Amino acid sequence: MDALRQAVAVSPENVPLLNLLAAACLKAGLGEEAQTHFARVLELDPSQIEAEVGTIEAVRRQGKGSEAVVRAESLCERLPGEGRGWLLRAKLDLAEGAAGAARRWYSKALELDRGLADIALSNEIADAGAPVSEDAKPAPIASGGANAFGMLPPGESMPPTTTSDFGESYRENVDVDFKDVGGMESVKEEIRMKILFPLQ
Repeated sequence: MDALRQAVAVSPENVPLLNLLAAACLKAGLGEEAQTHFARVLELDPSQIEAEVGTIEAVRRQGKGSEAVVRAESLCERLPGEGRGWLLRAKLDLAEGAAGAARRWYSKALELDRGLADIALSNEIADAGAPVSEDAKPAPIASGGANAFGMLPPGESMPPTTTSDFGESYRENVDVDFKDVGGMESVKEEIRMKILFPLQ
């Protein structure tokens, strides 16, 4: 984390680097700092949807539910085809006890992007009294992988875990690689050694 902060201090207008730092802060539970970095990203490039989604999640994690709801509603109105906005609305409404609305928004999110399927969220919505329809549930794993109960056939093993496996449904992991971040080779190498390599 300190290495990322150092890199941003050297290049404060580097959008990919700011996104990486914001996502790292969010994962570490530093919602306020994450929001600050996401806000800077949006100042530099308002088209960064990852940063807008990240901002809403950062606000939500700070316990500012009302503000997060307003931001999520605005995102869905402006970009109705962005599934992550509807997924956030589902989480927010569920937290407010509106299970029916949460089910509706979750189903909408999956209509737009099946990759947003979240079994834990689906179960929470069902436990709150609004079971998700079969069509909106995560698709079963294809043959050759785990069965419906999460069990692998004899002799098969799970694929190696990668850093992407630690991402959350709103995709905290920004789709940027260090090769996309220009300059600062020594700083990037330090980040690789301290942060990325231990996760691989």
